[in-house]
Amino acid sequence: APYRLHAVLRFLSRGARAATAQEAERARNAIVGLSLRHGGPRCLERSIAIALMCRVTGSWPDWCTGVSTHPFEAHAWVEAEGEPIGENPDEIIHFFITMKVSVRS
Repeated sequence: APYRLHAVLRFLSRGARAATAQEAERARNAIVGLSLRHGGPRCLERSIAIALMCRVTGSWPDWCTGVSTHPFEAHAWVEAEGEPIGENPDEIIHFFITMKVSVRS
């Protein structure tokens, strides 16, 4: 359930420092490089894996989910230093953030 996922990720992010864009990009590359499954449309699994990979090193990116209404679409991604990691910023701005877990939340 979304509320449970949010609670678990908030718990896991405790005590972490904010991930840098370089750390988050490195984690994303490692996740996508390890599994073809996570390089495609599986954005939820990929974003969680990236956040957890960062957490292993003591950092945490902003983990986000959002929706777009025209056309309806849901997406999950990570951000670091205010920028989406591995995503097209021009596409991400069309998503309304519905959940966000950061070290500041």
